[in-house]
Amino acid sequence: MLKDCTINLLMTLFEITLQARLDQKNIFRIYYLALYQDLFDNWVVKTAFGRVGTPGRQLFYVTKQKQEAIKEIRNSLFRRLSAPKRIGARYHCLALTDPTNLLKQDSSLKKIREAFG
Repeated sequence: MLKDCTINLLMTLFEITLQARLDQKNIFRIYYLALYQDLFDNWVVKTAFGRVGTPGRQLFYVTKQKQEAIKEIRNSLFRRLSAPKRIGARYHCLALTDPTNLLKQDSSLKKIREAFG
């Protein structure tokens, strides 16, 4: 689910992999977000999610404005923070790639940075 050869051709500006796991409740969720710019100068947010070990789903959000893409990432990550109330398990960061310091640049991402970064 998380491997896609098309992203490897482009420079990823932000990438995070989260996992919610609680054996007692049979919860094994994975969530992946990536931000990159395509060959047409569009900003693309790739979201992949599902149960660990299954193909899951992939969604792409494409925009011309970088701030809209960052807003999509921010909304998605804030939603993951509410997981204990919704699914009964907390998401933990498995991997984070942030070469452009996106989490540090945006002050509204402070709570996310503390939780996942």
